[in-house]
Amino acid sequence: MFLVQREYLLDAVESAVSQLDYLFNYLKRFRILTATQVLSTGAEALNQMILKCWLAENGTKHLFSEHYPGEPVMVSENNYQHKLFNGDQGIFLKFIHPVTKKVELKAVFPVEEEHKTFYVHELHHLHPAYATSVHKSQGSEYDHLALILPAFTKVGVNSESEKGTQRELMSREMLYTALTRAKKSVLIMGDQRVLESAAMHIVLRYLGLGAALRSKTI
Repeated sequence: MFLVQREYLLDAVESAVSQLDYLFNYLKRFRILTATQVLSTGAEALNQMILKCWLAENGTKHLFSEHYPGEPVMVSENNYQHKLFNGDQGIFLKFIHPVTKKVELKAVFPVEEEHKTFYVHELHHLHPAYATSVHKSQGSEYDHLALILPAFTKVGVNSESEKGTQRELMSREMLYTALTRAKKSVLIMGDQRVLESAAMHIVLRYLGLGAALRSKTI
């Protein structure tokens, strides 16, 4: 895509507001969601696979250290100095420095109805975001998404701890959160047994509110 490889003027970011808005809307068309960050079916592994595919297609000529133009990224911790918060999403693009005229890679984020740029060293908790966990996707919406289920693991008949661990990876609540992130379509990829188990597993949360109200004397 031309807009991804284009070199923007660092001192005139807002002159490209229509192109930047287009790119951010483009990123909302599709996203991969996972049950966890870790494991072979987690967001970290999938993002590494996507990076390898990108390198196979483009080589290293457009690679700046570990990031590249067009790479979607997500902030994983609040950064009050830059007004970026956990779950905020941005994209890496190339910019021409106004003084040195060198091409630099910076992350662009929508911040308070403006587009702000940041160097990698300014953002210490930044992760690739082609694939994100269902938990991290809360509050976001995409036109289409693919939900990658964790691998089905056979456990021993008496291994209740292993069964419990497997069930905890997916639940009906997590499925609901994932499916409601999509506005148009969802592609679910994985073992049907994992999907069926998740649909049957309801997470019970005890808040103690009912007991507290019952014990309160009036």
